[in-house]
Amino acid sequence: MDQLALLFVVLLGALLSVPVGNRFGVPAPVLMTLLGGVLAVADFVPNVEFPPELILPALLPPLLYAAVRRTSWRQFAANKRPIFLLAVALVFVTTFCVAAVAHTIVPGLPVAAAVVLGALIAPPDPVAATAVAGQLGLPRRLVSILEGEGSSTT
Repeated sequence: MDQLALLFVVLLGALLSVPVGNRFGVPAPVLMTLLGGVLAVADFVPNVEFPPELILPALLPPLLYAAVRRTSWRQFAANKRPIFLLAVALVFVTTFCVAAVAHTIVPGLPVAAAVVLGALIAPPDPVAATAVAGQLGLPRRLVSILEGEGSSTT
C-alpha cells in the first residue's frame, strides 16, 4: 500500500466514523482511535515520513480553532477556577502519575524520559472531549469546562 492509498484510507475512515458512530452509539473519536490502532499494527501499512516541525503549525491550529469557536466566553469566564484546576493542576498530577508508573514498570527507563512520556499523555484533547460530551448530552456548564480546559492547555 503506497502513501496516497493510505491517505485515502485514513480520510475514508474519518468520514465513515461519524455515521458509524452515530448508528452504534460510539463517539467518532473512539472509532478513529481504533482505526489508527489497527493501521499501526498492520504489516501492509508503510512507514510515513512527516516532518515533525510541521505537525504543530499544520494540524493543531484548525482543530483548536473549531473548538474555540464553539466555546461560550461568558461560561468560560464564569468557570475560570475549575478550568484552571483541570488545565494546569490536573495535567501536572497526571504527568507525574504516568511518569511514576512508567518508571516503575519499565526497568532502566530514565526519570526524565518517564516525565516526558507523562507530559505527552497528560494534556486533554479538546476536539475529542467536545465530540464525546456533545453525544452524551452533558450539561452545557460541564461542556464549557471541558472545552475551556482543553483549549487552555494547548
